[in-house]
This record gives sequence, C-alpha cells and structure tokens, in this order.
Amino acid sequence: MTTPFIRDSCFGRLIYYFSNHKYFHHKEESSDYIIPEKYYANEYKAEKDNIENNIIQSDSKGTFQLKPDGSSGSKSDYENQMKEDEILVTWDDENDPDNPQNWSRAYKIIYVSQISLLTGIVYVALTIYTPGIGDLQKEYKNTNQIVALLPVTIYACGSAVGPLFFAPLSENAAVGRVYVYLITWFIFVILQIPTALVENFAGLCILRFLGGFFASPCLANGGATILEVIRLHDLPLGLSVWSLGAIPGLGPLIGSGLIVGMNYRFTFWFLCFFSGFLFIIMFFTLPETYERTLLLRRAIRLRAITGNQRIVSKGEIENKVMTISEKAKEFLIAKPLEIVICEPTLLLINVCTFLANSVQCLFFGSITIYFQLNRGFTTAELGGCWISAIVGVVFANCIYSPYMTKHFTKPVSQHQLVFADTLIPVAIVGSCMIPLGLIIFGWTACKQLHWFPPLIGIAVYAGGLFLVLQTLYDYLGASFKVDYMASVFASNNLFRSAAAGGMPLLGNMLFNNLSTENFPVAWGASVLAFISIGLISIPVFLWHHSSKLRTKSKYANC
Repeated sequence: MTTPFIRDSCFGRLIYYFSNHKYFHHKEESSDYIIPEKYYANEYKAEKDNIENNIIQSDSKGTFQLKPDGSSGSKSDYENQMKEDEILVTWDDENDPDNPQNWSRAYKIIYVSQISLLTGIVYVALTIYTPGIGDLQKEYKNTNQIVALLPVTIYACGSAVGPLFFAPLSENAAVGRVYVYLITWFIFVILQIPTALVENFAGLCILRFLGGFFASPCLANGGATILEVIRLHDLPLGLSVWSLGAIPGLGPLIGSGLIVGMNYRFTFWFLCFFSGFLFIIMFFTLPETYERTLLLRRAIRLRAITGNQRIVSKGEIENKVMTISEKAKEFLIAKPLEIVICEPTLLLINVCTFLANSVQCLFFGSITIYFQLNRGFTTAELGGCWISAIVGVVFANCIYSPYMTKHFTKPVSQHQLVFADTLIPVAIVGSCMIPLGLIIFGWTACKQLHWFPPLIGIAVYAGGLFLVLQTLYDYLGASFKVDYMASVFASNNLFRSAAAGGMPLLGNMLFNNLSTENFPVAWGASVLAFISIGLISIPVFLWHHSSKLRTKSKYANC
C-alpha cells in the first residue's frame, strides 16, 4: 500500500487499473487488513440509527439535511431509495489515513501550492499579453486600444462561465475533483498553441474565450478542494496561499519581462510550456480530495472484497435519488445560480467582490496611462511599477495573519466557538484603505512630482484590496458547508470575472475624459475612490446582520 497522495492521483489510478489492482492498491485490499464487522453484518439497525442522528428536522415541508456533508433532499425520497439492510460506508475512524484531512503537513503544503500555482497561471494568462498591446495593434491594422483589449474581456467571460458547469460536475461523487482539473487543464495547454499562431483577430478572441473557459475550474474548485484538505482552524492560512496566485499586477509584470526583445505572441508560448509542465506535475501528484468520491470508490472495493452488495456510499445514494432531469439541471449551472439567488449573504459578498474587482480593472488602466504615456516609461520600467502592488500585499498580510491567528486559528484549534463574523473587521479596514490608495495615487501622479509617490498609492490600494477579498473568501469558507463550496465559489467567480471582462474596456475612456494637463489621472481616480467609499457599507452590514441571515440558510454552517 502506498501513500494516498500518489495513489489517488491520475497516474496512480491508471497504474492501479492496468495492473489489475496489484500496484497502488488500497488498505482494504491488503492481506493484513481487518474489514470492520459492520460491513458483514446482517442487520442495518446501527447504521440506520447513525444516519437518523445526523438528520436535522426542518420545516413543515419535510425536508432534511445531513450534518456531515450538507446533502439535502426529501426524506421520503431518501427512504425509498435507501433500503433497510443497506450499509453506509464511512471513514474507519477520525484518523483514517485515506481522509485527506489526515495527510501530513508536507503533503498538504504540496497540494495547496499546486492549486495556488494553478490559480496563479489562470490570472496571469488574463493580462499577460497586455504590455504588448502596441505590437498587437501594429499586426492587426485599424485596431485601437479598446479593441486590442477585447481578448482580455473574452478570456474573462470564458473564465466566468466555466465554473458554472465544472463546479457542479465536480460535486458529483461519480466524477470528483481531480479529473475535472486535469482534463480541462490539458485542453487549456493545447489551446495556447493555436493562440500563439493564429493570424486573424476573430480567431484570437475565440481561442481566448475557450482558454478562459477550460482554465476556470480552479477559480471555484480551488477553494473547495483546499477546504477538503485542511482543518477548519487552518482555513485563513490555506485560502490565503490559494489567493496569492491572484496577486494584482502579476500578469503585466511577467508579460513586460517576456515581451522585451520579443512580441506579444511569446507570452502564449510561455503559458503553453509553463502550464504544460504543471500538468505533468499534477498528473503524478494531484490526488482526489472529494470525500464522496473517495467513499464511493471504497464502497466499490468493499463490495468486491466481501461480496456484500448492500454496501453503499452517500454519493451513490444521492445519485440514485436524483432523476435524469435533476442531474441535468445539476450539471447545467443550476446549483451555483440557485445558491446565489437563495442566499442573501452570498449575494452581498458577490456584489462587494464585483465592485472591488471593477474598481481594480479600471484603476490598473490608469497605471499605464500615467507611467508610460505621461512619464515615458519603457515596457520594462512599466513592469517594474507593478512590484509596488506585490509589496502592498506583503504588508497587508502583516495585518491579516496576526489578526486571523489570534481571533480565528487559535480559538478554533482550542475547540472554542468562533463565528464567521469575527473575520469581517479586517475587510472593513481593507475597504477603507482602497479609496485612500486611489486618492494618493491620483493626486500625486503629476509631472511636477517625482514618480515614486504614486507607487505608494498603488501599494496602499493593493493591500486594501487583498484584505477585503481575502477576508471575504475566508468568510465564505467558514460560513458554507464544504459540499457546496465549489458552487459557492463558482457563483462568486461569476461576479469577479464579469468585472474583469467588462471594465478594462471602459478604463481609458474614464481617465482620458476626466484628465487635465497637470493631473492626468487624478479625477478618474477620485471617481473610483468615491465608488469605493460606498463599498465600505457592505462589510459593515455583514458585521451587524450576517449571523441572522445564516440562521435561515440551508447551505450555511450556522
């Protein structure tokens, strides 16, 4: 028997099947494994009592929820499908090594790092070619700057739509997470080749949409899979590592270095080779983490070993209960849209995310306008300006990490009751930093002053943005049940990507129409600052009212 980390990867599963279970086999298939007596039992009473203890009676409509996994449905439907003598597969005990939450710290670090790197490439791919917009305009004549940004918008639209399909698909026990990751990522890698070679602008836009669509699963599943691996008290740390892949300005920074001496097409070759290398690593070392999928596979093995066909898993029961039309609705974006419509807390967070990302996309356009068009910075020098955003995130993390350790990680690890609302004050601080950074940048970005003060504004803004978004991700992770987490993050990604898709096209118009001779971006930045001040009201509202909203939710951990 080998470690679950390799055994449950795509490579391990292939070797397992083609060797007829000789290699990378599971503990149930070892000669020294003692199969729990319950899987041979003739009576189902103990298992039935265990399930009933986990059922939460709800309203007069007769619906119910299972505590551990958040699955829900009609009680009568469940009982009709679950026969009296069926035996439910569970983890052997709380230290079961097949449970991803029992992996060693080293394995967890490797796993979370892979998901973070995967997410980082998706965000880098969004804007990586933008420092070479001038080359694109020369190649495609009669293409102005707004049109040249269309591939950014198209890519963002693809990444917005993709998780609405892939997140519900990965939440089906028969599919799981890892195959969705690998198959879609392989297609993304291959798509970079024609993207780098395409000779017409329409073809470039189509390929960028497909690239965003197939790259997108990690934008929703990433948070969900990390929460399947880490314990609750490590939630802020795990999600912060995941979100580091979305550091503002990383795409233009990398693109600036690649385009010097090359052209914008080289950025797509870079994406192809780098993402292809990551695919190879994931093929060997990215394991399955979805509990229902792992337990479904265990149920299949136990049935084969014991000959007891009464052994079933929760995932199998759920698939039996669902009709074909219900499964189709589940796969066709129904769950993420249903959750966001039915959950006012999630809707508020998504609106906050949309506004924050809209301001970000508009603001980042002003950096190019000031430093390159007004101060004459080269492409390489412009890329260096984005380092200030990274510095701002690092300093913001110096606020974020100690607060989360004191108010969340330590109390939860000591089994104290901690509500998700505890996280919100950090978002309030961050939402105040955003307009402050915008004002500093806008009114110091003039030819009369040195070019350094605007970089301070960028750093303050990026730090505030990090605090807001990171805290809201943590809030989602702490508020909603793990089995719905992929759909929760898919709905959030829809709002984020919608902002990233539409706003870059408006940025130049905003700043150019409001520019003055001495202050080219001041009034445009001020407009964004005024919008951002309104953003503060959302985390303040959540601070006072979110607990009441969660108590009425069937998806939330109250």
